[in-house]
Amino acid sequence: MLERMRELFIALGDDQDEPAPGPRALLDALANQLRAHFAAEEDPEYFGTIAGECPALGGQVESLQSAHAELLRTAEHLRTLAEAPGGHRVLALLIARFEEDVRAHEAEEARLLCEFFGLP
Repeated sequence: MLERMRELFIALGDDQDEPAPGPRALLDALANQLRAHFAAEEDPEYFGTIAGECPALGGQVESLQSAHAELLRTAEHLRTLAEAPGGHRVLALLIARFEEDVRAHEAEEARLLCEFFGLP
């Protein structure tokens, strides 16, 4: 999905006068994928297990869950911007930033898992 976001960013950046085809549809799909992905992580058997078996990681789990909510709010904001006339340059820049934020968040989740499993 992040690769598709990158493609949308490039398409929006290439043509400032006309909207790229389907940015709203792609952002809808992204928001749906993020919701499903985050719901799976927040399941008691995933984050719940980590926090339950290693209470010292509970703060990191809570932080990641808060980040999920913020990322979903941002995805919704991007979806709204995709419907606005013009402004595709701004949308392109915000999508690029969002991609960076999602990648950084995934890296934090990977660090949590490494810590939980005692991996370097």
